[in-house]
Amino acid sequence: MKKRIFSLFILLCGVLFFGSVQSAYAVGPYTPLADTYTLLNDPNIIAGSELYLFLSASNLAGCVPTSYVWLKFQVPNPSATIATAILSVPIDPVYPGDEPLDMELRSSSDTTWQEASLNWANQPTLDPTVLATASSTVAPSDALFMGPTFADYLNSRKGQLVSLVVKANCNGNVSVSADRVIPARENTTWHKVELDLRSPSNVGLLDMKGSTGTQPGQIVILGILVGLSLAFAVGKKSY
Repeated sequence: MKKRIFSLFILLCGVLFFGSVQSAYAVGPYTPLADTYTLLNDPNIIAGSELYLFLSASNLAGCVPTSYVWLKFQVPNPSATIATAILSVPIDPVYPGDEPLDMELRSSSDTTWQEASLNWANQPTLDPTVLATASSTVAPSDALFMGPTFADYLNSRKGQLVSLVVKANCNGNVSVSADRVIPARENTTWHKVELDLRSPSNVGLLDMKGSTGTQPGQIVILGILVGLSLAFAVGKKSY
């Protein structure tokens, strides 16, 4: 009797252990539905069809962001909480950017802008909250924007379009003249801007496009099989 109870205990431990192995569930990556940039020094230029996004700033007489990178995403609508959001912005080796340029991520409540018409002169107003910041990054690395404010922003806009804007972070380190080149979504020679989302568990995220990972049923079955194997091994050894 004691041997059977011990075997059942081993089985239960196997199920619980393997059922909790995957505590986080990642989905994506998502690429922008639209992307472009706007230039302070050429306010009428329309860059929506270009293969690169241009990010720049000047700190000659006080920091001035001289271009904005505009990104439009469709946020999925999972039942689970979006606990973590990571926006990866690759810096293209074509223009590595050795001068310091800290960056920040903002949003705009206006999602009606189009690649074919957006410029500095008509661009929407940015929302005041900084969603995340990224330290100065040079090619071939990615600038990574993440944090609770960013995750909360996306979590409150499930199923909606969002406008994200990358610009110089003038509260950080910006050189006299700083530039970065970022591959646009039309670019096929380098990886693109990507948005990854994560939840504390996979429950509720399975309806997200591009979701990957072990399904809940698979985890339980795996746990049962391993538990049975352990229980059998213990029982056989006992006899």
